[in-house]
Amino acid sequence: MLSKKVKYAFLALDFIIRRRAGEPIKIHEIAEGAQLPRKFLEGILADLKKAGILESRRGWSGGYILRKKPSEISYGDIVRILDGPLQLTTCSLSSKRCAECGHLRRCPFRDGFQRANHQLIKSLQTIKF
Repeated sequence: MLSKKVKYAFLALDFIIRRRAGEPIKIHEIAEGAQLPRKFLEGILADLKKAGILESRRGWSGGYILRKKPSEISYGDIVRILDGPLQLTTCSLSSKRCAECGHLRRCPFRDGFQRANHQLIKSLQTIKF
């Protein structure tokens, strides 16, 4: 399940992309236009800026602007930036003990979850804004 942070980031990016190409958009405009809480949005936009998705400009005519083209931003990028590595289970990306079931190394479901996790990552990387 996607976190609220990721869902808000998708809505904010969609608003920025559709609003004005190349022109800075103030955070209050994004919050109002995408109907998102401003305080929560500030942290999300800061994370996207740090990751190189957005840039910010200061001053009266400042705001947030896309640093990358929408076709260069995948859904997987956003999930990974805000929520960390994509994984269905704790054991699907490591050889450590599974926190969910407690099995060591040879969980009978691990291989299946690894394949599913790989397909999920692959799919999210192909979907662009």
